[in-house]
Parts: sequence; structure tokens; C-alpha cells
Amino acid sequence: MRTLDDVPAGSIYRHVALLAKAGVLQVVGERRVRGAVERTYVLRIFAAQIGPGEVAAMTVDEHAHAFMAYIAGLLADFDRYLAAGPADPVREGADYRVDAP
Repeated sequence: MRTLDDVPAGSIYRHVALLAKAGVLQVVGERRVRGAVERTYVLRIFAAQIGPGEVAAMTVDEHAHAFMAYIAGLLADFDRYLAAGPADPVREGADYRVDAP
């Protein structure tokens, strides 16, 4: 079952290939499945960052999309943290807060 059911598989494959070519994703495993090669990728965190020059050139909409992707990543990470077992945020240093401007 795919998580992005509304996105055509071809689009996903093209985007993954672009991210791999750019060095943002790295292949860490391959296996044959019914004549095709199934690859396992890992995100290269340092390659997935937006540099200062790129940030300066972004439009307001691009900033909004980048921030939404950042927040979605935080939500996914925290969901995995909570699902991994009994959470102990104090002992494990899991912390969150909002600072007033």
C-alpha cells in the first residue's frame, strides 16, 4: 500500500530519481523483485538543507511550502518517537516550546 495514493507512481519514481541524482537520497540496499530492482534509500540530512543563497531567492509561497515540509517532518518524527515505546521526554531530552516574539 502506498501512502501517496493520489500521486501517480511515475511521478514518485521521477522525483526519487532526481533526489538521488542530486545526492539528497542515497541507495543503501537493492534487491530483485519480479524482474525489477527494489531500492532502499536513506536521506542524507546535510544534502537536504537549503543554503542561504537559495533561501534568499525563494518566493513567499516557496517559504510557506518549505516550512510546511519542515513541520510535517517534525510531526512524523514525534509520532515515531511516541510509537516506539514508553516515552520519557524528560529523561530523553524530547522538548518543545513556543517562544513569544
